[in-house]
Amino acid sequence: MVPNMNSNTKYLECVISKYRDLDELTLLAPIAIYDLSQVVAFSSKQYKQARGVQANEGSSGLPDELGQYFKSQSLKEQEDIISTKTSSYSINFNYYDGIVQPYTTYKKPLINPDNDEAVGLYVELRKILYTNLKFSILKALNVYDFSVNTNFRKYNLSKREKQVIFLFIHGLTSQEIASVISTAEKKTISKSAIDAVFANQLRIKFDVYTRDGLYDKLINLGFYQIIPQDLMVNIKLPAGHIDVY
Repeated sequence: MVPNMNSNTKYLECVISKYRDLDELTLLAPIAIYDLSQVVAFSSKQYKQARGVQANEGSSGLPDELGQYFKSQSLKEQEDIISTKTSSYSINFNYYDGIVQPYTTYKKPLINPDNDEAVGLYVELRKILYTNLKFSILKALNVYDFSVNTNFRKYNLSKREKQVIFLFIHGLTSQEIASVISTAEKKTISKSAIDAVFANQLRIKFDVYTRDGLYDKLINLGFYQIIPQDLMVNIKLPAGHIDVY
């Protein structure tokens, strides 16, 4: 066991040394290397910029616990990656470069080729531009007369109105919207409260008389392109494949 441990330690140190040298020569992508105790052993300059103090070497590298996110989830995921020697790819909504925005996370085990043992974890982040494929296709097919430069701020929307608009655009009913917000905020929100947002607030602000009219106007204005920030924080989604038929 001791020779293997020594070999693994030296291999990890060698890998880190090479990445550190490369990071001095050129700006590497936002990457980090964790040791088996799940502590950041190396983080590139870009990784530090993207994640701030959470990227400091010697830290856990994990975001704060907020909403539905707990650090134990990431720790368990990373343990599984190392133990099964399989990679993981996910889409995250969290703080990146100081603001909440979507980015991808690619994680894979670092394997010592001399003994086929995992010696650490490689993590790479990539900022992505948000796009809703469904509405992008409808736009390309000229189904809606999409607005190009909508000033969303002029509508002075409340936090609740933003939540309702986002969930409504994506096909949820008042009851479903109430259930989602209740879960997110850990308090009971009734269907009637959501109905009141539609009837007394959104229809007036957007000068429409029906939900169908509201839906069409929201899509035309481009509200499908934006996400309420409070719904984005600390969300992780598995990245899957899109099938066509």
